[in-house]
Amino acid sequence: MQALHRLAGGTLTVGTAYSRFYPSLTETMVRFSRQFPGVQVKLLEGTSSQLAEAVTAQEADFCIISQREGDFDWCLLQEDELIALLPADHPLARIPRVDIETLLQDPFITIYPSQETDNSRFFAKYGLTPAEGYSTADALAAVHMVEAGLGFTLINAMTLEQIQDLRVIKKPLSPAAKVPIGVALTKEVVRSPAADAFYRLFFAD
Repeated sequence: MQALHRLAGGTLTVGTAYSRFYPSLTETMVRFSRQFPGVQVKLLEGTSSQLAEAVTAQEADFCIISQREGDFDWCLLQEDELIALLPADHPLARIPRVDIETLLQDPFITIYPSQETDNSRFFAKYGLTPAEGYSTADALAAVHMVEAGLGFTLINAMTLEQIQDLRVIKKPLSPAAKVPIGVALTKEVVRSPAADAFYRLFFAD
């Protein structure tokens, strides 16, 4: 910590693949900047796979992502789950859980097309290919597409918590699609004092 206090400058890059963590991440940025005003903090956005690659390449120091393989340390925050969003008049509306194979003929609304995401990894895990539908880089846009009856999508449960007045059907999947969410942090042997201090502040309290 003494090494960090002596820093007159430098950059710390943090990120999250999930907007659910913006409040805790930005609150930590505020506390960090008050203690270490000489260190510039940059906020990085991207998918979990993109951010995992950034931490592995030491282009980012601290990123909140779903679990990925990479050359970094990992700390679990919570278990999330993928939820199927269906139009309100969908024939499966009364079923408590949806077998993903029953939806494969419905148009699928892809979020972050051509990127490795929680959704693409789920389909790859079971060797499934959904029918081509629409695509967007915005989860809220995907929700509105489902509302309009354009197809179905999969979305993280914690993301749904942030979206109000949904006129869609939310269904857990069978088998359940669990998604471990945590922090990817540069490995201790190469971790900067700034990254270590940010990590400790994030988990304070």
